[in-house]
Amino acid sequence: MKLDREVEKAERVTQRRRGYSITTTDNLLEELQAVGLTIQEQSDGYYWQVDGKTGQATTAVGAVAQAIFYLRMAALDKAGEWE
Repeated sequence: MKLDREVEKAERVTQRRRGYSITTTDNLLEELQAVGLTIQEQSDGYYWQVDGKTGQATTAVGAVAQAIFYLRMAALDKAGEWE
């Protein structure tokens, strides 16, 4: 039995139709560069650098997550010093 999925496709609202634009890796990396987080693609993954700290991840999203985690931990550490 073959199903006709055209009816389901027509009813589904795509992201583009909801007003969302597609974010590319290049767009993401450009915006992060503007706020001081450098991420560079190399043959073996993505390398990030912020505030003198560096790291490596296999994907751009992973590199962003690691950098955010580092910044969060640095902020928590700094807050602990003020107590």
